[in-house]
Amino acid sequence: MNLNVILAKRENEVTECIAWGGSYKETASLLQISVRTVDNTLRKVKEKLGLNKINEISAWWFCTHHNISLDPVSYTHLTL
Repeated sequence: MNLNVILAKRENEVTECIAWGGSYKETASLLQISVRTVDNTLRKVKEKLGLNKINEISAWWFCTHHNISLDPVSYTHLTL
């Protein structure tokens, strides 16, 4: 995962909508763009971040926007 990525405005908007659980269709409607644009934008975001899955993008977005560590080692002391 590339942590030093700065997304373009549109990439961040699409990523935020998806991170909050929006579907491609809902994201497209909210941002007044096509579903294909959402798909292409997320493909670029995945490439920039070095990620493969939507849930990874969501985790990245929340961690970077809410100052949460992406290092899983920092959570090894937690018990469930």
